[in-house]
Amino acid sequence: MTLVGDRTEGYTLAAATGGKLDEPSQQGAIRSVAERAGLSQKKVGPRSIKHSTTHACLRRCRRTH
Repeated sequence: MTLVGDRTEGYTLAAATGGKLDEPSQQGAIRSVAERAGLSQKKVGPRSIKHSTTHACLRRCRRTH
């Protein structure tokens, strides 16, 4: 099962090497994506990304089982 992009495990926000991004890099990545999507940065942050990703993964798992 593919959960994030072509990855089935690891970090949601990962460096090009697959390793963990440090906190400033995570915030920069989230800010960049939020700006491109036209979303309010006040409502988008690491916690909301984590919850949204977890919710989407759980929905996928329920559909396949």
